Amino acid sequence: MDTQYTPKDEALYWDQEYKNGRIRWHRDQVHQILVNHYDKLNPGGKHSRVLVTMCGMSEDMNWLVDRGLQVIGIDFAKHALHKFMCLDGQEWTGCPVKELGHDAKLFTRDDGKIKLFYGDVLNLSPEIDGKFDAIYDCSSIHNLPKPKASRMANVLKKILNPGGRILLDAIDYDLKILELEDLNLQAPVPPPYPMNLKDVKELFEPECTVELVETHIETIFCMRETDFNCYLITKK
Repeated sequence: MDTQYTPKDEALYWDQEYKNGRIRWHRDQVHQILVNHYDKLNPGGKHSRVLVTMCGMSEDMNWLVDRGLQVIGIDFAKHALHKFMCLDGQEWTGCPVKELGHDAKLFTRDDGKIKLFYGDVLNLSPEIDGKFDAIYDCSSIHNLPKPKASRMANVLKKILNPGGRILLDAIDYDLKILELEDLNLQAPVPPPYPMNLKDVKELFEPECTVELVETHIETIFCMRETDFNCYLITKK
């Protein structure tokens, strides 16, 4: 089995995953790591907005809104964003955002509490929507091959204010598991790509500090128990 599968076009790949209903990673409830560590992401509740990277149709966004934050989501999976807006049941308006890439758009909910960028997070810059004090990356960056993960980390560091925090959750597994004959894969793997503490430090240090705050086990990957690690990343 080829253990080094990489989509040629990540945007097309993930959009097709949502379109075809292959969303085993999607949760109908808020992710427990966000509940457990929200106070670390937004200490004292002092921040007014949060960026959610590769947000898909995550329920975490509504949970964050309920805590008084304006949520800015970004994803290149158009079907995921449209599904979220349809299920939301409120009015949305869209406008082009050329700086984010070809066909990129910004969708804003009429109450202003959620903004969704359709575009590539690798093109995000402070000029597009300013800087952030809080960024939430739940199983996002680990879906990119290492060169693009490095680019994404650089983008996040540029748009994060000093003292700002990232709550990041990433899978960690041995690629040798993909060689097992009884492995029941619903789609070629990776993505996701394994990412451990050393990998995360290489991506974000020395500009940021990296702290492992939780390890939890999920069975969504290959239907086997797999470690996921949650990190708190703070910009110096």
